[in-house]
Amino acid sequence: MSQDLRVTASPSWVDVTLTGTTANALIYGDAGKSLTSLPLFSAQTPAGVNASAPVAASWTGANGISVSYVPGLFTVNQSQDLSPGGNPSFNSITVTGATANTFAFFGAAKQLQSGALSDGEIWVGNTGTLPSHIIPTTANGALRAALLFCSWFL
Repeated sequence: MSQDLRVTASPSWVDVTLTGTTANALIYGDAGKSLTSLPLFSAQTPAGVNASAPVAASWTGANGISVSYVPGLFTVNQSQDLSPGGNPSFNSITVTGATANTFAFFGAAKQLQSGALSDGEIWVGNTGTLPSHIIPTTANGALRAALLFCSWFL
């Protein structure tokens, strides 16, 4: 014999035939450390979780995502441009950090925020900072009088 075949050796061969496996399939080591085959069919890819045996998985699309396959290439497309330069549109958006029945505004970090108003309060903008909510009266009632005067012309 021309090679060392002890357990600690590293023999090499030009070709190996494994009679217990499937032709044209991937080979992996199973839990018993035996070589096992995983046949894949059109548009399948191996998938595994937490060191379990891999399985043949298919790619599918949903919610505006489509997946196509030609031999050697998966293509994933979305129905809208969701990049930072895109202009997507949606029927509705749920913002989980917002408070229901409040006004929304963009804060200094360009994040959508919400704020509540109490009875009789209005939003007042302040250039470059967050809007403030105030009660529209002054000590002498001048603002309330001005608002009443303006309402006569509406």
